[in-house]
Amino acid sequence: MAEQLSLFQAVTEAFAEAGELDNATLYRRVAERLGWSREQLAAREPVGRTGARHNTATRRVRWVQQTLKGMKLVERASRGVWRLTGEGRARLQLRQIRRGHVMLACSTDLGVALWRTVATDCRSRASRWCWR
Repeated sequence: MAEQLSLFQAVTEAFAEAGELDNATLYRRVAERLGWSREQLAAREPVGRTGARHNTATRRVRWVQQTLKGMKLVERASRGVWRLTGEGRARLQLRQIRRGHVMLACSTDLGVALWRTVATDCRSRASRWCWR
């Protein structure tokens, strides 16, 4: 489940950053975000009863892409090219935190969880949980 959430986040961040991506660029950007090697991205594994070999990494990325399409957040721009819809841009921008800003993610009796862009602290372009 955590891997699926990370994959979903990597795909949505790639689209939020670029707006429009061809499939090959999307796969490459997701692989960079998740730390997949070229070999992992190109690996073909047996799938199904027949054991036909398929690229399962790109298949998982396409599954997320199709989920975003079903949510009306991305649409096909042309063959092999996808772009954010107006709704997709609006919804993904709401999730973006401007550099130097911190957002309260949740609070409990035990404390608070803050969300901020880590690029200012950890030389990473991703956002992460910062527990304080």
